[in-house]
Amino acid sequence: MKLETAKQNRILSIRLLPDGFSFYTGPNKESQLLTYSSTIRPGDDYLSLLKDAVFENKLTEEEYLSIHIISVGAPFTFLPDELISKEEYSSFFPTLSKGFGQPVYMSNSIQSIGRVLLYFMEEDLYFFLQRNFPEAHFIHQITPLTSFYLHSKEDETKHCDLFVHCEKQQISLFLTSQEGILFANTFAYHSPNDAIYYIMNTFQQFKFDQLTDRILLNGTTEYTSEIRSILQKYVSNVTFREDDKKQPLDITTLS
Repeated sequence: MKLETAKQNRILSIRLLPDGFSFYTGPNKESQLLTYSSTIRPGDDYLSLLKDAVFENKLTEEEYLSIHIISVGAPFTFLPDELISKEEYSSFFPTLSKGFGQPVYMSNSIQSIGRVLLYFMEEDLYFFLQRNFPEAHFIHQITPLTSFYLHSKEDETKHCDLFVHCEKQQISLFLTSQEGILFANTFAYHSPNDAIYYIMNTFQQFKFDQLTDRILLNGTTEYTSEIRSILQKYVSNVTFREDDKKQPLDITTLS
């Protein structure tokens, strides 16, 4: 790919959310800004609206240094590296895609934890994106976030850290210890109390100490303020990291 002009050095990120999609562009990965966002209402045709937005924004007419297509909220599971061949992990497919249409199964290798993240995308959606952006890297949101939170542990003590990544009606939990990532999962919620249930259930499941172990919230104030207020009633050590409204953390941390 030629890189003579600034335009040709641009980065494009397409975030696919459960209820919509967003486009981010910038001269480099640290400077990508939101250029388009759409919310999908119940009954809308997701793929048709995405196609219209891609062509109306002339995304296929540009040349990019790199393109990332990020799935946010798609069901996923972690598997050991040794199960990387499709034949060996195919038994997990029906569980991941239950209730969805014809899927295409995707995998991201996370070398820092020796695991493969397995997820899926609707077939028609995948082939539209792959056909129009053949050089794109398909990534699940959890892939860059896992590496980020793994290296965000504050110290080398025996204390566990529970990172809570908050988005619109969705939280992702990452449990870290000296051994690395012990647990990661994403939960949809309708009220802050639902989110508190998932967080405290994880605390109990892993026998956390509510006086010494830490919860670190990440997200915009819009999505974290109520959750944080309730959590502080139950857990002594709750801290907060403000997310950049203009650039989500998964885009910032992509390599």
